Amino acid sequence: MKKYLLYFLGLMLLHSCGKQKTGQSSQQIEALPFTQLELNDLSAFKSPSESWKIFGDAIVNRSKKRTISGIEGTGVLLNNANKNTKKNIFTNFEHGDIELELDVMMPVGSNSGIYLQGRYEIQLFDSWKIKKPTYSDMGGIYQRWNKKAAKEERGYEGHNPPFNAAKAPGLWQHIKIKFTAPSFNEDGEKIENARFDEVWLNGALLHKNVEVTGPTRAASFDTEMPMAPIMIQGDHGPVAFKNIKYKLYKKQTISFSDLNFKEYKTCKEGIPDLDTVKDIKNEMVQSISLGMLKKRNYYQTFTYKGELNVPETGEYLFNFKINTGGIGALRINNDAISSNIISLTKGKPVPFSLTISKTRAVVENFELSFEGPGVKKQSFDANLSLSKRERKAKKSMSVSVKDEAIVQRSFLRHHGEIRTHCISVGTPEGIHYAYDMNLGSLLSVWSGDDFFDATQMWSARGQEQFGRTGLFTMPMYGYSEFALLKDSSTLWVSKNEHTKFIAYNFDSNGRPIFTNTIEGTTITNELSPVVKNRGINRSITTDGSKELFHKINEGESIKLLDDGTYVINNDSYFVEFSNEDSLKPFIRKSNGKDELLVKVPSGKQTINYTIIW
Repeated sequence: MKKYLLYFLGLMLLHSCGKQKTGQSSQQIEALPFTQLELNDLSAFKSPSESWKIFGDAIVNRSKKRTISGIEGTGVLLNNANKNTKKNIFTNFEHGDIELELDVMMPVGSNSGIYLQGRYEIQLFDSWKIKKPTYSDMGGIYQRWNKKAAKEERGYEGHNPPFNAAKAPGLWQHIKIKFTAPSFNEDGEKIENARFDEVWLNGALLHKNVEVTGPTRAASFDTEMPMAPIMIQGDHGPVAFKNIKYKLYKKQTISFSDLNFKEYKTCKEGIPDLDTVKDIKNEMVQSISLGMLKKRNYYQTFTYKGELNVPETGEYLFNFKINTGGIGALRINNDAISSNIISLTKGKPVPFSLTISKTRAVVENFELSFEGPGVKKQSFDANLSLSKRERKAKKSMSVSVKDEAIVQRSFLRHHGEIRTHCISVGTPEGIHYAYDMNLGSLLSVWSGDDFFDATQMWSARGQEQFGRTGLFTMPMYGYSEFALLKDSSTLWVSKNEHTKFIAYNFDSNGRPIFTNTIEGTTITNELSPVVKNRGINRSITTDGSKELFHKINEGESIKLLDDGTYVINNDSYFVEFSNEDSLKPFIRKSNGKDELLVKVPSGKQTINYTIIW
């Protein structure tokens, strides 16, 4: 048994109504691990054609359509189809309900698709420059097709992404899919449609709970089945994949037996000694219900005790937390649980108990969940959701950009950190960015109609206080971008105390020009949109008597491509130094990471580069 315990959770019985902590903190195990699809060779696939090969990496020629090449090695599945070898590829494993994650690289103008059960397609397409994506763009749920219908009615039930979250061709893009297979009765008749529970692209949620009434166009099968392999489309264009991993689920869950519910009238401060308090309710129940935690005037303590039964032998993950509004304890097999992986055996019931005391009107960031072999992660009470969420405002306070640039001051979060002196700049060209004035650093970039949402800054007394930038936002380095280093091997300080913000002024287009200083050197930052290639130009000038270094970003991998472009942080975005008058960068290894730096001599200097994502 693997245990990650909070010491006080073992104290099921507290001997008074004295004040107790209402929050719990532990190293949270978010989920059980995925199964990795090994790409050392093609043995994971059924009879692949010659166009499918294994490489160590993939590179796209961004100046030519549908051009991709592989680098020797393993770990990348690449399709370079021609007229004679263009065929789809199928996994050996079959699936019903599944959670699937992978990285995909699209060449310029290329087209492919992921078919769940070989039937239901999530579209893969080079949609980088598309403003209003449709079902046929990257991340769309492709339409169904009725060739017998009138021409204008043949395509139906396609689902468009709500916005374009596709990256530039040649960048690895991350896809996450949660899919529920169709259900059938004992006679083989379909009783429930297939459903895309969630589809994510590059960290942005595109679809949620979308039913698919049958196979989409170009599916390999017309009929529907409870189990079938994944198909990757290989006859429409070149494409590459890596990091393919999955979890397979069955339509099963855990159950309880001999489950007893007791309720006690108690004080608001914590769990009392239940041996000294008379219960006000005592009954046998069939399942766990936690709806009382939503009642503002409910301040009782309750317990569930019984036996827990699992559908399969294996390792199960249990998570229990209450960050605000209550205190409690979960025990399984007589062990206190906060975030534990436990080996359980089918047919062998284990003791289970849950005690919760509600101490405030509102309970938030509450979780009581389980996951196991063939069992999706789910709540003990499927009807309850008390996770931390944005407060619903009566009126949206979104900020849109029309004919001129807009500047919005706010707090923002960057990699989980609170940034208090931030400015978000929206441009009519649809390219937007956020800047931290304290650190003199670019925080993030994004594009599209969705510029800025100020709702949480003002609704419900502005308790959240944070603004939200675009739904598909690309984070930048976001820490001190300039430093005085003894030499090129000196470690970088992420928050340089010598950086001072001076002011910002506006250019003729209404965009701010930022000025900072560091130990006597003046640094000026100008940012301007690149509309044609969805990018942003940075023009930085320095003027001082000391040699500086400028840091663009760091990451596990920064690569220089043959065309002189740098690929940043495991293919997050491109950086181009195309201006011949600009200082040029170099890559160094430091503290286990790659860093892209520019050495800046004393005097007046200029750094120009373009960020493309």
